[in-house]
Amino acid sequence: LGMALHIAADIRDFTAVDGSAGRGLRAGRITLPLIYAVEAGGGAELAALVDQQPFDARRSAAALDQIVLLGVPPARAAAQERAQRAMDLLTALPAQATRDALIALTGWAIAE
Repeated sequence: LGMALHIAADIRDFTAVDGSAGRGLRAGRITLPLIYAVEAGGGAELAALVDQQPFDARRSAAALDQIVLLGVPPARAAAQERAQRAMDLLTALPAQATRDALIALTGWAIAE
């Protein structure tokens, strides 16, 4: 569940609509969506873009577009897979408030 939540938070960093999208990328954080984007065809061009610090607005927008297109979908699938595994394990436990709260968190991890 922790991995699913972490990946979901990384995805939200790239898909935020409040103007903060890509904050982690601009800070130099390497995340699963970025890794998937590089592997899916962003390759050397995206890696070079990321290595050029500090980002300017044009480079940031270009990198975000590639990451959202190439990296977010497989990262979302990875988060959903981990959340489902957590859900399967949690539902095997006896019903109690803590278990139910953790199950509720899986919904956040798999939300689009």
